[in-house]
Amino acid sequence: MKIRSKLLLSFGSMLAVVLAAGIVSVWAAVRWRQAAGEFSLMRNQSQRAERLRVDMYRLVTYGLDQLSGTADSPETYRQLRLRVQQHLDELKRHARTETELDHIEGLSQTEYELEWTMQRIFRSMHDTAARFDPVSARSRLREIADEVTDDLAVLSQYYQAKVDDRVAEASRAGTLAMYVIQAAVIIALGQLLAVLYLSRRWLMHPIETVNRTLHRVSRGDLTARISIQSHDEWETLAAAVNEMAGSLERLQQQVRSQERMAALGEVVAYAAHNIRNPLAGIRAATQVLLSDIGPSQSDTREVLEEIIATVDRMEVWMNGLLNLARPMQLDRRPTRPADLVEGVLTEVAGRCRDSRIQWRTELAPELPVVMLDPALMEQALAAVVTNAFESGGDQVTLKVDHAADSPEQLVITVQDNGRGISERVRDKLFRAFVTDKPHGTGLGLAQARKIIELHEGSIELQSAPGRGTTVTIKLPLILAPEHADSASDRREQEKKQ
Repeated sequence: MKIRSKLLLSFGSMLAVVLAAGIVSVWAAVRWRQAAGEFSLMRNQSQRAERLRVDMYRLVTYGLDQLSGTADSPETYRQLRLRVQQHLDELKRHARTETELDHIEGLSQTEYELEWTMQRIFRSMHDTAARFDPVSARSRLREIADEVTDDLAVLSQYYQAKVDDRVAEASRAGTLAMYVIQAAVIIALGQLLAVLYLSRRWLMHPIETVNRTLHRVSRGDLTARISIQSHDEWETLAAAVNEMAGSLERLQQQVRSQERMAALGEVVAYAAHNIRNPLAGIRAATQVLLSDIGPSQSDTREVLEEIIATVDRMEVWMNGLLNLARPMQLDRRPTRPADLVEGVLTEVAGRCRDSRIQWRTELAPELPVVMLDPALMEQALAAVVTNAFESGGDQVTLKVDHAADSPEQLVITVQDNGRGISERVRDKLFRAFVTDKPHGTGLGLAQARKIIELHEGSIELQSAPGRGTTVTIKLPLILAPEHADSASDRREQEKKQ
């Protein structure tokens, strides 16, 4: 996962917790507001009911006073009657449930009975035929007062229950909001600590690792490598830095090799100037002496022939040194891998015609024509094949194919089943003067490596004593112009298909 994704996930989870806490808090505030509004409504309804009870009691009292003859003016009754009706209308208008309306309707019925009783009392006061028994009237008024008390008590209980419900609901909402906020604070603190830890792990520690490794590289330790396995940008950066350090290390080795070659060139030039002329004189004098002695002096003849052979070997050695130290220039030409292999085998077979080693070549089909220096590459391959031939085995295989992991590379493999190479010289075999053969000069593989690296390729060796040797040469596949065009056309056709 990329660092951006990790940070987005971390901060996204923190934001989600904050949003959840905010949503619950807003919900709790809304519930509190709703509860407060309903509480205020119930309180107002309860106050209206209380005023209704007081005015209805006053109406009952007015009726009793009317029966006693001590009542106030009829205007007082009309005002009380109007207020009672207003109270009932307000209660009905602000009612929220059917139950509340039923209770208010009960009060309306009681108010209707009270009005009916009062009208009978008023008529009996002016019409003797409709006279209402004062005792019965007083009893009915007291019953109505009791009914008003009971109805208002039920209505007050209903309002109190509603208030209690709203208070409980608001308390639950507040408790939930408190718990959620506390949990959110705890989770946010935990996430903050986690982000601090992960930031150090994702950012600070990789920065310190990269900085420490780059500091080592800047001080000349090109073997330093960054070990980061995080599957993110840091791993990509570490791979790039490691590749850069490896490239610098290879360049440093090449520079050192070139410095050694330059020093070797100076030594060889000096040696060639001071040794080859005396050697030529020694050889010429030896040949003169050899021509003057008779057939009977066989011992002297053998000594002189050995001197000439030794001088010739020294001449070959000097030529090898000159070739190794001399700067090379590539002359790339279109070359068929099959022709290159055939030339190498012909050259080696000419030098080793008495050998009974079995040769086997394996060329991949449809190998393209490549751009390389055929003379130099043939020289390099001949050195490798000659070593395989002289390994003491009875079979040598030469393979040419594309690289399995990169079709843009040409791979040449030379394999033998000989005695193998000792670990003592295996890692140094491509250096000058390093050899495990009794009469070897140690220059062939060094020259081969120089030629292959000049072609921007690489050469590797795998061997074990008694198990043979495998030399792998990898070259960049630089196609000849006409074959490059055809290969490009072929790839375009494959894409279209």
